[in-house]
Amino acid sequence: MTSEINLSKLRQGQRLAVAKIVERVRAGHAGNSHTAIVLPTRYGKTDVMRVAGMMLIPQFISRALILVPNNYLRAQVVDVEKWRKSTSFYGLPGGPRGIAIDEATKPPTPPFPRGNPLFVSMTIQMAQSHQSLLVQWVDSEKHRFGVPPLVFVDEAHTGSTENSWGRCVNELAEAGAFVVLLTATPFRTDREHIPGFELEPVDVDDVIRRRRSAEDPELWDVFEGRRRIYQLKAHHTTTFREAWATQDPPVLCDITRRPFDIEVEEVDPLTGAINRQRVLSRLPANQSNKVLDEELRKPKIINQACEVLVRMLTVRQKEEPETAAIVFVGNDKQGDDQDNKHAQDVKAAINRLSPKLNVEIATSSTHKADKTIERFVQQTDIDVLIVKQMAGLGVDCERLKVCLDLSNVRTLNAFIQRVTRIATVWDRREITGNEWDINRHADYITPDDIVGKRLYEHFIRDQGGGSTREDLEYVKTVKIGDNGDAQIVLPDELIATRVIAPEEVQDSKLQTSSGLTLPITDAFYDAMPELTKTRTQPDLAKAIGAALGSAGIDVPVLNADSALAESANSTPAKTSLGNQTTAVRNLSKEHAILRKKVDILSKKIATQILGRPYRHGNQQYIETLRKVKTRHRNALGIPWTVKLEDVDAGVLERMLTNMQAETNRRQK
Repeated sequence: MTSEINLSKLRQGQRLAVAKIVERVRAGHAGNSHTAIVLPTRYGKTDVMRVAGMMLIPQFISRALILVPNNYLRAQVVDVEKWRKSTSFYGLPGGPRGIAIDEATKPPTPPFPRGNPLFVSMTIQMAQSHQSLLVQWVDSEKHRFGVPPLVFVDEAHTGSTENSWGRCVNELAEAGAFVVLLTATPFRTDREHIPGFELEPVDVDDVIRRRRSAEDPELWDVFEGRRRIYQLKAHHTTTFREAWATQDPPVLCDITRRPFDIEVEEVDPLTGAINRQRVLSRLPANQSNKVLDEELRKPKIINQACEVLVRMLTVRQKEEPETAAIVFVGNDKQGDDQDNKHAQDVKAAINRLSPKLNVEIATSSTHKADKTIERFVQQTDIDVLIVKQMAGLGVDCERLKVCLDLSNVRTLNAFIQRVTRIATVWDRREITGNEWDINRHADYITPDDIVGKRLYEHFIRDQGGGSTREDLEYVKTVKIGDNGDAQIVLPDELIATRVIAPEEVQDSKLQTSSGLTLPITDAFYDAMPELTKTRTQPDLAKAIGAALGSAGIDVPVLNADSALAESANSTPAKTSLGNQTTAVRNLSKEHAILRKKVDILSKKIATQILGRPYRHGNQQYIETLRKVKTRHRNALGIPWTVKLEDVDAGVLERMLTNMQAETNRRQK
């Protein structure tokens, strides 16, 4: 069959992935090894499965079993029309070769259903519940055909060495099946490993963790231990940056990260007094997570965030009426008075703002959610789809060009899955006959928290996958305010009051523009909606600034690189998104000063611990200094992969405060 397949039609990353799969299967890596493939979202993982499978059947494998995390993907990977297109495009032999299995049709007892399909798909949940039968099926295939089956695991990051899905895949491999793992996000945040990925140790840190006692809210349990950090290595990786570099036609849309900041009051939990006012973007990770988990659900905040969504979607629909949006919301909470409380509140807000928009909710709590998602993808009557994390996994819809992210989940793989839902290039050239009719720009609307910003920068810079493991032992329990742990105090309550403009807007081209440019760029988008197809917000801001500059009009706020004078200790002006005049400052010089202070205090603490200053070549001092810096980074949730020059000034200021408190405590 191989000679009939036109491999030149594959993208370079697809060809390399297919070659690696074929190479390892032909070499006989069955039963003792997985093949791990990382390809960006929208890059064509399903075509890789089809082409590689057809190249190996029947000489090296009997057939392919495709395991996916939800019912929507289960049907999509064997879709008849998509198979026909692939057959024609790549010259695959025969017609559609796939079938999807679920509990309503027939359990996966050997052999598979009549017609001897070469590709069979089912959910990983179903495979896990019929694990023993599938193990028998692998053995049956080997005896019937003389070769084993090949198991493709799509969205492989959902399985680990410790959970039931990961163990199910390992059981099939041990029974003799070839296993190929495919994912765009080789990350897990539960400190477990994805089976099949090679691990390369990167670093080991000493860590201290404090957890509030379940018995007494004024007590903290203290744990100490080691954190081991690993780099996950696949057998083939095509990065998102490589996908963005692929043009003619483009693979991924350019994405504007259009954040909104949130004004937050810090309230004394005992007196109710407002201690100070801050903004979400300046809060350290532990505090911003509290705001995202609780305050992001407030009706006023939801309404103001939805205003941004409705404005962007309405502008885009002027140019393309079929343009759609997706909203990610949080999971149900124990105190909610109904299922999908967050989703229902968002839907109500959008309906109030624009009654003409058709809004649908598709989560595990809604009736026939898979059918709603399928309708959203295949038809054009739904304008806005509201989902949670898993429900949105794998949604592939070209007309989806606006995303509002109201989820409080801040992990890299979850973030990438959300932001890439809008990354499919919308190519309408064959429909309209217009060679320029291709929409390659999307808008990602999100709260401007430090962790979310860090994840976005990590994503667009492609810094690679990772895994961590912490081995902790209980040390002691301390009471708030004890002399030995004076830095532990009862935290202020954080109350969100309103949405305000961000300091800056970013895009996937590594460009930034001042938040002050939003009103004028929005006016241009509204006047010329065709710009939404091709221009990110920083693109447009720079073009407008250049045009006004050539006309002799000095508008420094339109220059993304301009240094806007503002006090180093100030916060953004309290400005609503309807009147965006938020002041923005240049942090480069301030960062240098703050980092220097961090270095000075770190050395002071190391000297206090050892009782003597640094002497050239003293490894004990160097190790102590490293531990001091690591401990204070961990306390603020700064990942090891992030340099201090990339950390927000507010977080550096918090680090300095903590370090000064430690030096004061050690002097006593």
